[in-house]
Amino acid sequence: MKAVRSTDVAAVRLPHTLFATARTPVYAPEGVDELLDECQAALESWERGEEASLRAKDVVVREIPRTRGFTSGYDANAVDDFLDGVAAQLAEFERSF
Repeated sequence: MKAVRSTDVAAVRLPHTLFATARTPVYAPEGVDELLDECQAALESWERGEEASLRAKDVVVREIPRTRGFTSGYDANAVDDFLDGVAAQLAEFERSF
């Protein structure tokens, strides 16, 4: 798996979905954006050689609010896939610290 850097988190453009379906759950943008900001800050800390407070397990267990009705948001499957990479990178930094 390719290493995820803080710059990757800053540059990510996740797909938007107009409304949720059974196959495509939709996350509320505010919840995703907040978590991505935290992930970026944590990766920046690790990249500077400093321990970060956000851990891989925190990313994995974080409950992101879903949209209701016909509200657009981020494709939850794409978000989950990206966050899996972020969590893997955080775990790698944690193991090497």
